[in-house]
Amino acid sequence: MEKDNNENGNLQQASSQKNPAPEPSGADNGKAAGSSSGPPNLLHTIFILILVNFLISMITGIFAPGNIHTDYSIFLKLVESDNVARVQIEAESLYYTLRADADLSEVDSILYPEGRGNSAAPGTDSRFSTTRIDDPALVERLNESDISFYAPRTRNSPILNFITSWIVPVIIMYFLYTFLVRRMMGRMGQGGAGSIFNVGKSKAKEYSLE
Repeated sequence: MEKDNNENGNLQQASSQKNPAPEPSGADNGKAAGSSSGPPNLLHTIFILILVNFLISMITGIFAPGNIHTDYSIFLKLVESDNVARVQIEAESLYYTLRADADLSEVDSILYPEGRGNSAAPGTDSRFSTTRIDDPALVERLNESDISFYAPRTRNSPILNFITSWIVPVIIMYFLYTFLVRRMMGRMGQGGAGSIFNVGKSKAKEYSLE
């Protein structure tokens, strides 16, 4: 009887060495899940947001109506011909529009004295721009032609605009996304993570005869 017990023990020991007990299924899966479910890299998030903003700006720039750029001398001729309605004065540029009753044939001849070619014909809704030069008599010219003019409000610093337009939204979105990811992972860790990664695995345990 004692000999049989010794033989059974040796057989069980040999089988346990050939087929070692599997490790708990939740340990490795928990490590793998924790290593791959962390928040994304901040640099990757910033790069994606900058790329999205660039694409949006490019698309809106394509579909937005453009300005017809003219020489300053052309601008003065249009002012003298009483075809300009309004002028926006900026530090380096002037933007102007035509009157509703402007003589388009005259405007066309001033804009394209040598022929328009493939250029589109100007309309009363067309917008024009020209590079501003040092002209002390500009305001007097506009007043004599009864043209309304204005200057936009002073813009903020380019650095401040960059911070408010890019840095602040990126930081807010990053922390919001990180908070949501951590909250989701916390809920999964309370009971959902183990069950998700252990679906379909047997819960049977191996017991020795001893």
